[in-house]
Amino acid sequence: GLALTHTETTRISVLEDTHAPKEQQKPHQKQKKRRNMFQIREFRVSDFEQLLQHDREMTRDLLGDKATPYDDNWLRDLTDPNRKKYSSYHTLVAVNGDDSGDNNGDQNEPIGFAILHLRKRALPVKRKRIRKSFVEIFFLSVAPEYRSQGIGGRLIDGAERWAIVHNAVELRLAVIETNVNAVRFYKRNGFEEIKLMQNYPEDGVVSHRMKRECCRTSRYVAPN
Repeated sequence: GLALTHTETTRISVLEDTHAPKEQQKPHQKQKKRRNMFQIREFRVSDFEQLLQHDREMTRDLLGDKATPYDDNWLRDLTDPNRKKYSSYHTLVAVNGDDSGDNNGDQNEPIGFAILHLRKRALPVKRKRIRKSFVEIFFLSVAPEYRSQGIGGRLIDGAERWAIVHNAVELRLAVIETNVNAVRFYKRNGFEEIKLMQNYPEDGVVSHRMKRECCRTSRYVAPN
């Protein structure tokens, strides 16, 4: 079976289910921002502090004291656009506004992230096990006040386009079993459950292993 290293255990944010009653929103959650234009682009060095904040908040919300955030230096090396190693990784960023450079309030603010890892393993293809590439989404987060606006879905679509360029046949991820909103979100976005993973990403935690096949007719357009 597939096992990620301890340092890259999956982080999937609590993506709000659009069908859930509004009164279920937690008191401490920020008020939702009005629907606005947003763009998906490549990661920049200036995005790093926002990425760290997303990771720390997600770790606390999902796992509490059961896990620690990613190591700062590892995450910085992993996402650095000028990195010499970790070439099989890629980071996408959702940005509030048109990212035109006109800084107006919270315009151009990073509001979502997806970290991808291109991997290879023996996958079942037409009743045979063939060594194929797939893309692991091991980090996906959207700021709470911007959820239910299609941003998570756009990040997933961006991940699929990147996967197709690198000849990957599917997307894969793991979602903690108790994170029911995220499980529903991924099912609505074309993912299907493969199996339950015991003691993942931490001891005593159960996660759903999920996959989505890539649509080979998609054409990749690199984010600006």
